[in-house]
Amino acid sequence: MSPENVQGKFRDLLPKFKSAGSRFQNYLHYFAGKDLLYAMRDKLGDWGFEDSSNKNHPEEVFIERVVTRIEHTDGVWEWLPKWKKLRQLIEETNFSES
Repeated sequence: MSPENVQGKFRDLLPKFKSAGSRFQNYLHYFAGKDLLYAMRDKLGDWGFEDSSNKNHPEEVFIERVVTRIEHTDGVWEWLPKWKKLRQLIEETNFSES
């Protein structure tokens, strides 16, 4: 893609990412976690992700809770097949060989 056609490419792709678009319908494959967090940001406070000290925004509280859960959970690599496969590949790799 050339710098000259970036805006044109953006305009072409935008409908696919809107609510009726094909990529939106399969958002877990096409959106990054930051995109999903951004879309949820206005509702997080309503869902109980509030900080009583008002030092942190609801999205920071949400992220902290997710990280805490992951740190205290065994086998998080089993949550997604690709994570499980990655772990298997790492375990089977001999890093001492060149």
